[in-house]
Parts: sequence; C-alpha cells; structure tokens
Amino acid sequence: MNKKKNKVLVTILFGDQFVEHWNKFCKESWNEYAKKNGYDIVLIKRRIDESKIGTSRQVNWQKLLILEAPEVKQYEDIVWVDADIVINALNSPCIVEANNNDKVGVVKYSDAYNAELKEGGLARQVSSNASADMRSIDPHISYHERYRMAGLPDDIDDFINAGVLVLKKHHAELLRYVYDSYKENIWTAKENLPLSYHLLSTDNVNSIDPRFNKILDIEIVHHYPFLVIDGIKIPERFLFLSVNAIFVNSFFLHFIGGATRPFIQLIIRGGGYPDIFQYINANATENEYVVGDKKLSF
Repeated sequence: MNKKKNKVLVTILFGDQFVEHWNKFCKESWNEYAKKNGYDIVLIKRRIDESKIGTSRQVNWQKLLILEAPEVKQYEDIVWVDADIVINALNSPCIVEANNNDKVGVVKYSDAYNAELKEGGLARQVSSNASADMRSIDPHISYHERYRMAGLPDDIDDFINAGVLVLKKHHAELLRYVYDSYKENIWTAKENLPLSYHLLSTDNVNSIDPRFNKILDIEIVHHYPFLVIDGIKIPERFLFLSVNAIFVNSFFLHFIGGATRPFIQLIIRGGGYPDIFQYINANATENEYVVGDKKLSF
C-alpha cells in the first residue's frame, strides 16, 4: 500500500486566463516537483470567501484562507505557491524539509538581497514597476517607509514576498487574523505588506533559502537592466540564455509581472547545467526581441 501523502502545493486560479496560463507554463514543472518530493497539488478555482469583504478586495487575499478550504484541511504541511511561479524540479529540494520549523517559512528580503542588490535590483524594480504609483516614489525607499505609506506601523525593517508560504495546519488562525484585521490600499501590494508586517512583527517567520522565491523581475533589472528599456533589440538566443541562467540558479522562479512577465515562455524545463545552455545554443534562432513590444517575436 502506498504511503498517504501529507504535503500539498496549493494555489488559486481565479478565472479562465489564469487557469490557461498555469496549465501552459507552470503545470509540468509543478507536477515534476510534486512527484519527486511526494506532494499533492490542489488548485482552488473560486473565492473561498464570497462575502462583501471577500469580493471587495483583490483575490490575492484569499490565500490567507486556504487552510480553511475543505480540500486542504486534510493536510498537515501546506505550501502556498503563487500561480506565476515555475519550479526548477531538477535542482529544488523539498521545501517542507527545508523549513523544518513550526513557524511560517518565507523568503526574507534581508536574506535575499545584499547592499548591491538593494541599490540595484530592488531600486530599479521600483523605478520600472508596472504601477505608476510605485514609479512615483523614491526607488531607494526604506522598508520602514513602505509600511508607513501602506498605513501600517513602521517599526519593522524587513520585508517578505508572500508568493511562497510554507504553512502548517495550526497557522489557520494566524492567517485568518490578518485577513480580518488589515485593510487594502494602493500601497499594500494587495495582501503582501499587511501579511509581511504581521508575520515579522509577531515573530512568526522562519527564513528559508532565497532560491525558493527568486523574483525574476528583480534579477533582470539588476543583472540585465537593458532588458526593460523600451526599444532595445535583443537577439533571441541571448534572451533565452539570460532568463534560463536565472532559472538554473533558482528553486522557485517567480514571474511577478510587468515587462518581464512574458519571459516565462522562455523557460526550458528539466534542463540542468550545462545541457540547458547547449540546447539553447543549438536551437534558438537569431530573431530579435524588441523591448516594449506587446508580444515576443517567437
């Protein structure tokens, strides 16, 4: 008899376009990772809370209720993964074992970004953000100021990206408190700043390897900043090589949006070093990608 799985990857796919996007670009890598490490996958295709509160805020807030969903309650170890993340199943270890803690496993910015990346990638990411409001602020803004702008206390000097959360069943009450107690505004990044503030201020986080939530947008604007400058022409081969170099060095690669979101279609699943780059060199054409175009040319 097969041993029952008690670990699960969970995400919310609300709307046909998100279902299609996940199926096309993420599904295979998640399936490979789940099979390798003994996880189930649960896709929630609805709002868990259909009340006025639930429907008045961005659907991202619903991640705070996944531990209350009937299809998740049977699991002891629950890993929330944003639906725009591609998993490097070949190199990524079991994230539950990597957490090895009863606190919420997260990637803290203080561990992921040194001074060079804060001054480069993080600052440029603010400057090139898809939101005009975000572009209007000082790109070197402190974490204190970000919380203050979101209407939160400014006593925390760190930040998490809530795209990956390693959870236990007993965290349901903690997440429900955030859902019920905090509000959304244009500066809260949906639920991200309220959740980040609450988890950090109550000492409910365990920092995990930053490779478990590597943000492509920040990596691109730090290491290859010309890839987000409108009008620059990039050879297809170079674009493939650049994006997959970041993927090879990631466990979970997060495509948070903006100008870099289309690069998700460049990821070559299952390839390791150096095979992935030899494959690209042999198969990519010399077509050009013009930064700022609505579509990639391949």
